[in-house]
Amino acid sequence: MGSLVKKNIGRQVMPLILLASWVSFTSQESFAQTAPKVTISAPSKSIVKASDSVSYTVTYSGADAVTLKASDIALDPVPATGGPSASGVVVSGTGLANGIAIRTVTLSGFSGNGTLGFKIASGSAKKGIISAPLISAPLKVAVDTAPPTFAIMPPAVTNVRSSSPAISFVVNYTGAANVSLSENTKNKVLLTSSGIGSSPGPSATVTVAGTGNTSRVITLSSFSGDGTLALALDGATATDTAGNSAAASAAQAGISSLPVIVVDNTPPTINVSGPSIADARASSSVTYTVTYSGASLITLKASDITVNKTGDASASVAVSGTGTSTRTVTLSGFKGNGAIGISIASGTASDLAGNLAAAPQSASGTFAVDTAAPLVSVSAPSLTNAKADSTVTYTVNYTGATNITLAASDI
Repeated sequence: MGSLVKKNIGRQVMPLILLASWVSFTSQESFAQTAPKVTISAPSKSIVKASDSVSYTVTYSGADAVTLKASDIALDPVPATGGPSASGVVVSGTGLANGIAIRTVTLSGFSGNGTLGFKIASGSAKKGIISAPLISAPLKVAVDTAPPTFAIMPPAVTNVRSSSPAISFVVNYTGAANVSLSENTKNKVLLTSSGIGSSPGPSATVTVAGTGNTSRVITLSSFSGDGTLALALDGATATDTAGNSAAASAAQAGISSLPVIVVDNTPPTINVSGPSIADARASSSVTYTVTYSGASLITLKASDITVNKTGDASASVAVSGTGTSTRTVTLSGFKGNGAIGISIASGTASDLAGNLAAAPQSASGTFAVDTAAPLVSVSAPSLTNAKADSTVTYTVNYTGATNITLAASDI
């Protein structure tokens, strides 16, 4: 009986001893384990624009299992208004060999500006029951989604003609690492020509000068035609470090209008009215209205007026009026007899482009000047002796009269 009990007890104790040994061994092994090591490489690019993607290599070592997925990735810093962000996060790669696994984290869909990295949450890999810790990418990528900008400074002179000297526009760039606008790429300079009426519009020769990444000088010369020229730039005349291209003028923020010059090769014109009266005497004054079209400055003075005359007629000249449309030429102090008209010299007005008015193609209309009073002569009486019922007549002769108003009350 005693022998049987000992045998049973022996059989039960042995499994318990083995179990205890296994538990002890497992506990010691667990305490000896360390978390998988995680390293994150530098980004594949140091700076990115909106359309770029950037990748990081994530290397696990000492892992039994790797479960890294996109939801384990958190952008760093947390996206905020205006700050950098990425709308696309992709984890790729499979496999695990000898505790080593490699995964690729790709970020894309960038917006905002600033530096951006990411963090990998804890638990993306395990060694036994030990999880990989949270880890941050050691190097962030610079996000630059703002393209370079430019401003076109208008020239000091905005009204030109064919003989005008060249004028220059200065283009100032901001945020550019490379400016490609040059004489070889001057097709990027856009001139919009608008004519007057049905005319085709003006034109000009374009040259581009300058080096570096801050400015260029655009020069226009050899102007022809009449109308306006608006200057703009096409897109991609500069890039920044991220590769963003400068937008065209039409897409530049803050540009509400383009610099415009006026090309004017048509001088002001002059029209002279007819005389205010047809006949003048010594005490008369006669006026002409001189009308200018297209003038910005009128310089007409008395010395610019030539009195055209016949006979011995003469007169003094005065000019009055202000503004840029009309002047009044007044003739007075008439002497002699004949006909008088006027002619106007060239150069009595100019426009903003510097064109000078030509003289009118023909002289003005004329008027008659007569400063001699009509002559009156009275004949001898028709009878030398008269009686009560006689009638005696005299003949009154007028010379040079255009109208006779003699009445009985004048006798």
